[in-house]
Amino acid sequence: IVSPGAVPAGPQIWEIVNTGVHHSHHVVVAGVPAGTTADDIIDEAAGLMSGTPPAGPGLFAQFTPGGYAALQSGGTTTWVEFDYTPGTWAIICFIMEDGVYRPHLLDGMVTIFTVE
Repeated sequence: IVSPGAVPAGPQIWEIVNTGVHHSHHVVVAGVPAGTTADDIIDEAAGLMSGTPPAGPGLFAQFTPGGYAALQSGGTTTWVEFDYTPGTWAIICFIMEDGVYRPHLLDGMVTIFTVE
């Protein structure tokens, strides 16, 4: 969850809290095309996981690197420095649990936010 409202452009330090206690997560941030929704990202990932890639260049091919916070155990806090330019960004968790062969993003762990 990103605090409500637009995120200001420029360097900043983010507090990332894994409020759960049972699952590890990570944070992958990517620039996405304007108008992209969390459902768009989830739908493309679901297609890829089912062996049905998009016919043309997919949404993932349009991502631009934005940052990463490493694997974080439940109940822990991490502080990470990011530096964003104005635009639309996504936070995604791609972690897969042991014995569960689906990334967390398929369970809705995708947040879209705007940088101004």
